[in-house]
Amino acid sequence: MNTIKRANHQINNDNTIMGRSNRALFDKEEYALRNTYKRDDDIDEDNERSTGSNDMAELIGLLQSKTKRRSLSKLNKFEREQGARLEKAKEMIDGESGIITIWVNEMKEITSNVKRKIDNRLEREKEYIKKLRLDLENYQIMTAKTLDNLAKLHTQSQKLGRNLDNNLKQLYAVDEAELNEALEQFIKQQNHVHKKLLHTNKKDHDMTALKKQLSGC
Repeated sequence: MNTIKRANHQINNDNTIMGRSNRALFDKEEYALRNTYKRDDDIDEDNERSTGSNDMAELIGLLQSKTKRRSLSKLNKFEREQGARLEKAKEMIDGESGIITIWVNEMKEITSNVKRKIDNRLEREKEYIKKLRLDLENYQIMTAKTLDNLAKLHTQSQKLGRNLDNNLKQLYAVDEAELNEALEQFIKQQNHVHKKLLHTNKKDHDMTALKKQLSGC
């Protein structure tokens, strides 16, 4: 930035010097025209002035040339510096250690990390699904065995129920026969006792009647 300012300042100075030089040359021509109408003394004086003007013009030309060379040198230096800056900026952006290269490498690393995490997650999910499938197969096998066992238990339960019903029926049949027989024995004993009681009462009644008869005699 300082170099640009210095170059612009130098160019402005060159333009100022060139403007002054042009005005000097214009004054020189005007002065030469006026010399045509002047006296000899004036002509001598004008010749001296003309010689001085020529020296001044030559000096100005030398200054302009030197200034131009210096300006071109500074301009070339500025262009070289700007080119170096541009190359450095390009290297900073596109080089191996440049911003874009660093960004691309970071994006590659991030993408690699994300891919690795996704692969790990998919692997875990694959193992989990494999385990679930194995558990499901075991569950189906156990369920089939359980249903088979339940069917067998149901068959055995029905068989036991039928056997129990038969045994109860047989038990009830035996108990009923024994009960009827016991009831018949009880009735027989009761009738026998009743008969004995009647016989005893009759004897007692006969004794009472006999006693009454004897008392009346």
